Amino acid sequence: MAQHDRKSPPSWLRALGSDDLPESLNTEGRSYRLSKTFKHDFFAATGLYQSGDGHKIILKIGRLATLMGIPLSFIGRYLARHEARLYTAVQGIEGVPRFLGRYEKTGILHDFVEGAPLSKEGTLADDFFPRLEALLGEIHRRTTAARI
Repeated sequence: MAQHDRKSPPSWLRALGSDDLPESLNTEGRSYRLSKTFKHDFFAATGLYQSGDGHKIILKIGRLATLMGIPLSFIGRYLARHEARLYTAVQGIEGVPRFLGRYEKTGILHDFVEGAPLSKEGTLADDFFPRLEALLGEIHRRTTAARI
């Protein structure tokens, strides 16, 4: 069994097995380089990519790795197909990142949205929760109507 450091789970718990996210990718006429891996767990690996002109996108690749010889890439294909349908249904809603399409069989691409994590110490604009409620309501309306 391959050794792993304390921060990295064993390869059988990683969506891409012993592989990592690609170092670079091309989409919409731009070349991007991997800037940061946000997560790599059993179901997916998600990374931030940046182009030479500073544009940032997210690549999420669903499970490709086998588990004890059992092929599980169907999980990655299913989740990517489902997320692509969801993103397509909610395009144009303010607050939803622009969907850039599928990446190979188990991946999706979308624009990165700058933001900050919520924290107990942080402050929120007075209209944060009403805007969030409106956003979630519109997402729910569109995805329910589309039966996704």
